[in-house]
Amino acid sequence: TLARRAHADPLAYFRPTPPQLAFLSSNHPIRLLRAGNQLGKTWAGLADCIYRCLGSHPYTLVKAAPIEAWVVVVSWEQSLSVQAKLWQLLPKDSIDPDCEYTPGRGFRGRTPVVRFRNGSVLRIRTVNQGALALAGSTIDYVLIDEPPPEEIWSELAARVLRQRGRIAITLTPIGLPLGWLKKLVEEQVVQDLHFPLTVENTTPIGGRPLLTREDIEKLEGQVLPQERAQRIHGEWD
Repeated sequence: TLARRAHADPLAYFRPTPPQLAFLSSNHPIRLLRAGNQLGKTWAGLADCIYRCLGSHPYTLVKAAPIEAWVVVVSWEQSLSVQAKLWQLLPKDSIDPDCEYTPGRGFRGRTPVVRFRNGSVLRIRTVNQGALALAGSTIDYVLIDEPPPEEIWSELAARVLRQRGRIAITLTPIGLPLGWLKKLVEEQVVQDLHFPLTVENTTPIGGRPLLTREDIEKLEGQVLPQERAQRIHGEWD
């Protein structure tokens, strides 16, 4: 019975870690969750996105449904991983019966889309589509998972302007130059929620650690030395 309930409404059993809770509780217009690998950044971002599509958020006030939200990822390959996590988190009775998910292939549609019974729409877009593919839309909320190119950022910022929408970013700062994003943080345009990979930061509130100190030390030994500060501690450089 518990397994059926957890499958039907996973968010009811979601227990955030301290970094995830800080991210979910913030009501800043533009939030950045900057952290090392394996800290649960994507989970937090997707949970926040679903709450907002439902129009009911346990940690902060949100706009009433229906809304249009986007999840923007780097590539189609990354998109499939994100879509799988999204499906695991979605309350199944909240989505439209015609919304179809196939493991390994994602949600149905040329641009994968999740339609909610309350009218909210969640689209999964990729950076590889380019800035022009993102132009012309007006949306309420966008989650950017992993570092975007600066031109993609500029396009997405324009998409939420009319609706006074929100932007959330979850990333480990590696793979692309991010001086422009660091500057926005320094100018206090973007709220920077920065957390290193530690046992405490991977322990759900009231739960057991997801990683041990030995797990983290093992990962430190496996990553390239020049990337250790970014991949483990979420540092800019």
